[in-house]
Amino acid sequence: MNTGSPGNREQKLAQDCAKVEQDLFALARYINDIWQFLPIPVAYLNPFGVIMDVSHSFEDLVGFKKEELIGGTLVGLFAEEEKIEQIQHLTLEKSGVSNHECVIRKKTGERIPVSLLSFITSTST
Repeated sequence: MNTGSPGNREQKLAQDCAKVEQDLFALARYINDIWQFLPIPVAYLNPFGVIMDVSHSFEDLVGFKKEELIGGTLVGLFAEEEKIEQIQHLTLEKSGVSNHECVIRKKTGERIPVSLLSFITSTST
């Protein structure tokens, strides 16, 4: 039997692709599990400041459900809304901000002091 025939190569390629797909699915599930069980509140924003995802800890902190937050911005969460522009400016200027003290407002209106960390991630290689 000739293992180098086009049919065998295509079958091997299909098997390799299926294995890679399974590995990527398992990795995505693993990353999602880590993301959801982070003990610290995390919000993931796109470059325009739109909330793309939040961790369960973030939901617990602010009292909003993920569905209420995704697609919105942080404007309503900051007690001092001018802080948002300041943080965005510093993040863009320095590629990140750490230990920036600010106050967020929970769904109940309660104000909570937090230490904020923001950074820019790159998707290019």
